[in-house]
This record gives sequence, C-alpha cells and structure tokens, in this order.
Amino acid sequence: MNRLVLGLIASLVLFTASPLASAPCKPPTVSLKPGMKVIAALAGPNWAEATITKITGEQIMVKYADGGLGGLGRQEVAPHPTELTRSSTDLCINKGDTVLAPAQGTTWRSAKVVNVTGEELEIKFVDGKTKTMKASGVVRQGK
Repeated sequence: MNRLVLGLIASLVLFTASPLASAPCKPPTVSLKPGMKVIAALAGPNWAEATITKITGEQIMVKYADGGLGGLGRQEVAPHPTELTRSSTDLCINKGDTVLAPAQGTTWRSAKVVNVTGEELEIKFVDGKTKTMKASGVVRQGK
C-alpha cells in the first residue's frame, strides 16, 4: 500500500476512536412518578392514556382516561410523549422498531416502524393499517 492510503486508514481509525465520533443512540430514561401521564396496558393489544396514582415497589396503580383503575407492572407502563423532552437526535427510533402509537381517541396500539424520513414515521399496526406521524408522537417500546 502506498503512504497516502495508509495515512487515510490511520486518520479514519483515529476519527472513529475519537470522542467526537457519534455515540450509539440511547433512548432517554424517565423515572415514573405519581401524577405522571402515561400510556398503560389494557387487555389484548390495546394501551390507553392514564395517570399514575401510586407506585409501590414494582406495582404501578393508574387511573385511565375513562376513569377506570388498574394495577400494572413496570413493563406495562410507558411515559406519555408529552412527558418526554426530546430532540430528533435522541428519539432513537429506526425502521423495524416497535412503538406505541395513538390508534383512536385515547387508545394506543403497538406498531412496527416501516419507514423513517427525518422526523416522520410510517408505522403499521398489527391489524395492517398504516399511519404517518411525527416521531415525537410515539413511544418506543423495549429493545
């Protein structure tokens, strides 16, 4: 190899290892607390808007938007998008990810991200219906 190629390889290695190189995307972490607006699991694939009323260990008590009450585990509760302060650089939503998205009224459903264009997502619900919406309007599920 000639010196130019070796120099380019060395520069690339140094840039990749430098702190200026982009870090892996890490979704924001949010501590759940009473009074917080959340998306909470219902029966089947449905989730709904709710407010945390009490937390005892791993048990989270919620009051759903329709007035119903429920006791859930931490994996069955996600912060409502309005509770998250985020920019496009920390959304961490990519094609193939699973998200919770508003389906109708205060009901939310799990959906797969089928395309990402800037801040816009095309998502597909389990029933096959698709929707285009802003990434800031969904909640990323697991990973």
